[in-house]
Amino acid sequence: MKNMVRRMLVVGLLLSSCVAHESIARSEYKKKTKDSADVRLLKAAELGDVKAMRKALKAGASLEARKAKEDNRTALMLAALKKHHEAVDFLIEQGADVNAVDAYGCSALVKAGYIGDAYIVDALLKADACVACVNKYGETALMNAAEYGHVAAVKRLLKAGANPAAKTDKGKTALDLAKDPAIITLLQKSN
Repeated sequence: MKNMVRRMLVVGLLLSSCVAHESIARSEYKKKTKDSADVRLLKAAELGDVKAMRKALKAGASLEARKAKEDNRTALMLAALKKHHEAVDFLIEQGADVNAVDAYGCSALVKAGYIGDAYIVDALLKADACVACVNKYGETALMNAAEYGHVAAVKRLLKAGANPAAKTDKGKTALDLAKDPAIITLLQKSN
């Protein structure tokens, strides 16, 4: 009987120890995984999850929060780079700064020129994004769109008043960077 009582006490102690350890582990996990509202907004923007972005904003996230590990990109930049149309529209409607720049001086429009998503270019232009803004290398959205062969984006940017004669820090114009014959023709006609 004494052995049985001892065994029960040992099992009880082990179980209570495991429960206590599990409780501590859960609380540490919650601390580690509990993201700030800003971080949740940035993650949701990158995933295109408008519902989660709405929740993060209600929880106090800033529309101009920056993702430090991603060159100080804003939620709008992240959504634009991932081509999340609904997320871009939502962030613009909420008042995100369309002319904010990252660590390289790139605005969401300069990035949109790089990825060539005509819908996002249009959305940013309608929200008064600066068509003449340059990054720290002197590159514009038009230059990026021309270099990477995005005909529709080039057309929209030219129509919005992008300067085809603007030069990078290395003296290159959009025409110098263009490889696509259709873009070259568009740029020659616009000069």
